[in-house]
Amino acid sequence: MDKTRLSNLLTAEQVAQLFSIKVRQVKELARQGRIPGVKVGKVWRFSEDSLKEWIEKGQATGISQTEINSRVDRIIKEVLS
Repeated sequence: MDKTRLSNLLTAEQVAQLFSIKVRQVKELARQGRIPGVKVGKVWRFSEDSLKEWIEKGQATGISQTEINSRVDRIIKEVLS
C-alpha cells in the first residue's frame, strides 16, 4: 500500500478538531454515513482528500446519501488496496 495514502488518513480526533465538534459526534456522523469515513477495526479513519471534496460539493450543491455511500466505498477500496 502507498504510504502517502495512509498519511492522508485522519483520526476521528483530528476531524473533530477541524470541524470544532466532539469526537463522538464525528463517529456518529460517520456511522450514519453523513460524512465520508471508514471503520478499520474499532477505529474510524477519514481521507483528507475525500473530506475536502465532500465539503466543497456539500457547500455548493448539497450531498445525497448515494454520493456519500459511493465515497465511503471508494475510501474502503483505497484502504484495502
